[in-house]
Amino acid sequence: MGANEYVVKNENLKQTEITFSNFELPKTAVIDFAYANYSGSFIKMIFLGEIDNDFRALIVIIDTIDEYDDVELWNIDLGLSKLDTEFSFGVFDITNRIPKAKTAYLLKLDQNKILHITLESISDDRFNGGYFAKGKLIGTNSDDFKFIGVTGDIKNEVLISSLNLNELIVSLPELSEENYFHIREFIEI
Repeated sequence: MGANEYVVKNENLKQTEITFSNFELPKTAVIDFAYANYSGSFIKMIFLGEIDNDFRALIVIIDTIDEYDDVELWNIDLGLSKLDTEFSFGVFDITNRIPKAKTAYLLKLDQNKILHITLESISDDRFNGGYFAKGKLIGTNSDDFKFIGVTGDIKNEVLISSLNLNELIVSLPELSEENYFHIREFIEI
């Protein structure tokens, strides 16, 4: 396994697939994770830092007292950059900082957690069960990062582990509007 790659493992017999995308796939996976695990109807999120250095995501998920308060929240500066300096990685209750919030949670996720959530998301979506997956973020920061991941049958763990993700990218088409900045292809084993 190469440097800065992350692995997720579960058992099931499925095919092996490569996924290459822009930032939207990890962003959607993290947002879906927040909605699935915390009560809320409103989310604000940012990515900060440099990949393979201090890359992280900050998400605030809020459940408002009144559903119409969501509209007001769009105009409130939640101070995500300030919250970033105040909190370490993890999940924190910040309800008392948000007006009209019934609950409010700050999720500060490091690069490995972002990759874990993304790999689980694509693996569950494609294989709905067991899998072995590895992936990485490529680029410098949130302005140019891309995600590449391989997920598949647990019996292909050795092969998937040995794949060079950087070499796989070279064999794939460029991400563009035509492919919706998202490529999924089965790998012949």
